[in-house]
Amino acid sequence: MRLILEEAAPFERSVAWRLHHAYWEQRGAAAWTSGEVPSHATTNRAAARQKVRLFLALVADLVAAGELLDDDPVWVLEAGAGSGVFARNFLAALDAEPDAADVARRTRFIASDYAEKNLRDLRAQPAVAALVEAGRLVLARWDMTAPHRLRELDGGPVTRPITLVLASYVACVLPMKYLQRSAAGEWRELRVTIAAELDGAAPTTPDAYLDALTADATRAALLEKLDFTYAFAPTTLADALPDPLHAATVERALRGLGAATLGYPVLYVDFLRGVEALLVRGGAVVTTDYGSANRLPLVGEVERPPQRYGNSLAQEVSFPTLEAFAKVAGWDCLRTKSELATSHTAAMTPWRFGDATRGVFGAVFPYVCESDHLLDFVSAARRYARERSFARAVRFFLLAVALDPDNAELRAQLAEAAIEAGVPRLAREQLLVGLELDPTAADFEFMIGRALAHEGKREDAVAWYERSLAREAHPTTWANLAEIHATAGRKEEARRCYEAALALDPEHGDARERLAELDAGGDGG
Repeated sequence: MRLILEEAAPFERSVAWRLHHAYWEQRGAAAWTSGEVPSHATTNRAAARQKVRLFLALVADLVAAGELLDDDPVWVLEAGAGSGVFARNFLAALDAEPDAADVARRTRFIASDYAEKNLRDLRAQPAVAALVEAGRLVLARWDMTAPHRLRELDGGPVTRPITLVLASYVACVLPMKYLQRSAAGEWRELRVTIAAELDGAAPTTPDAYLDALTADATRAALLEKLDFTYAFAPTTLADALPDPLHAATVERALRGLGAATLGYPVLYVDFLRGVEALLVRGGAVVTTDYGSANRLPLVGEVERPPQRYGNSLAQEVSFPTLEAFAKVAGWDCLRTKSELATSHTAAMTPWRFGDATRGVFGAVFPYVCESDHLLDFVSAARRYARERSFARAVRFFLLAVALDPDNAELRAQLAEAAIEAGVPRLAREQLLVGLELDPTAADFEFMIGRALAHEGKREDAVAWYERSLAREAHPTTWANLAEIHATAGRKEEARRCYEAALALDPEHGDARERLAELDAGGDGG
């Protein structure tokens, strides 16, 4: 049975967004730690360094203009804190900047999110908790559709004047209004019909079916089970966008293009307008997102359905459209214009940027950025590892780690390739650093044991395998431990470990074969 959940609804007001918001509210930090939603492109240390250097230039301009005093606290606000990695990297990059100790001492970073679960998940992270305890990091609830309502997680409203607002990969997840203009100047807006194929146990009314979906919006592939049918319906620009500023922005963004299709970030533009009240005079908003740096993707009558990450929606951001808003609203705008970039950045202020900010923006966001090099190094390293060209993989992982030194997951991937490349000592060194950075990013104890075994330090490896087993029993760990005992002649210990491996995985081939060798009188090695 086919159930129509919603028919010909304006896309930006469709029930798809109800499911989208329920996913974020229920999933919390696991949306990123599970790998469902990508974030490395904007949270890595190289990207944080770029934002820190721009921030320092902005502070210098504001001090020179008398908008900040030399001893004033300086507040940075992140919209959509995500995994919390960017907040940690921003403060670490700020601490590492030469001659920035005074600004670092005075800087307070507000990591905000509209999903309370995500904020509480972040506070449970030891690294985040330490920054909160030190007074350098504040966790705050912030719904970008109501930017004036910024509140500490367990407290009252945040009333500090903000110097810099950072919004990475958030414009793309707010509902957009999709508009299409024909060559004759006629306007259409995107509408969507959403349907579901029911099984025997499913509710048979739209409201009941949607209630069942949103009750557990984190279930795998929820959106993929729904049928989305898109169609453009006639409208006028005034009807689609009654606010004259929005209509003027769209007209300016599409000026001279003829037939065109635009995903207009109406809610994000409203956010930009609303956030002005939070800023110190001369403060700025920096938007980083994926999308387009020029207007070519807007040309023509096309359909661009959103991408799906987990059970959330993501849409391309047109940075020329953000610049069009700035021109209509009388804001200043600096933006990147390279289509080679993984993501694009626009710095915007309701006032005028000073000379230092202008100069640094061009320097830290060149045609190809340091953060793009990092992503390329990681991509190349992983490709070489898949191709079993491990020495090359190690070299590229080393380049990546140099740019993103606090990324424990990268350290683990580097170590895995180093073991396979025959350099287990390098692997062990990297794993010890990764373990110190984030012991939850990988099974570092197991991997250190494996590296030691490859170094020939088998007895040292035993202690690390046992530490891994104390954290989580795994058949491969038991089998590796058994092999060390068997090689050392400790047959009963080896038998016990092989049996433990088989108890967890009766089909574990190595453990079964080696146990049979022991029973046949072999040494198991």
